[in-house]
Amino acid sequence: MIRITRFPQCGLIFGFLVLSFSLTSLVWAAEAELSGNLSVFSRTYQVNPQTASLSLRGITGPITVTTAERNEIRIKAELSAPSAKLMDTQLDNKVQLEVLNDNSGPVRFEIVVPSRCTLDLKCIDGAITVNDTQGKLTVETTDGDITLHNISGTEVIARSTSGKVIYDGDISPQGNYTFQSFNNLIDLTVPASASFQLAGTAFTGDVNLGGLNIANFIPGSRKLIGSYGQGGGKIHLTTHKGQIRFHKKK
Repeated sequence: MIRITRFPQCGLIFGFLVLSFSLTSLVWAAEAELSGNLSVFSRTYQVNPQTASLSLRGITGPITVTTAERNEIRIKAELSAPSAKLMDTQLDNKVQLEVLNDNSGPVRFEIVVPSRCTLDLKCIDGAITVNDTQGKLTVETTDGDITLHNISGTEVIARSTSGKVIYDGDISPQGNYTFQSFNNLIDLTVPASASFQLAGTAFTGDVNLGGLNIANFIPGSRKLIGSYGQGGGKIHLTTHKGQIRFHKKK
């Protein structure tokens, strides 16, 4: 099914074009003001919470993700520009959402997913915040902070060019964790009971281990190589102009 929804400036006109094929695809165009300069996209997708995945490609504006143990993904987007267009598709348990035009203005996303949902979130200019997830997590932004709180997944990738990368969560013995910020802070809070191998580079910024006894770490070195506890999970860190800070959570 393909559905095109338009919001013209004078009233509401809904146009529907329905084609039958296996993939359900919906295209939404918010082309005018509903309340001041704000249009709202709101949709719920039925999914299997164990195998659900969400891919989001934004341009500007913050993305916030929280969790709820339901068989659905809920997305609300506030669009500030009349020309903003979103395209969303769902194939089985995979949901994809994309902001189509570069001049769409800020789009504020508020998303609720099952805790085990796989997330792939990318935007150019905007902060990304994710809370309480357990699934595979990939988060990338050019100009904005990344904040990951109470994360317990085994595969996490967080990259920001100019923003901070802040992580507060578990480190699984089988996990892989990659954190990168070109010119800002990388701040990690990990359990005191965690075990991991550390590898990374801090080109100009300093490194604060926060009381963690990292075996084989050489203070003052730009190369971050060492292990904590029994080893196990792998943490990869890279910053060119920022600092790296660890905090030990009891």
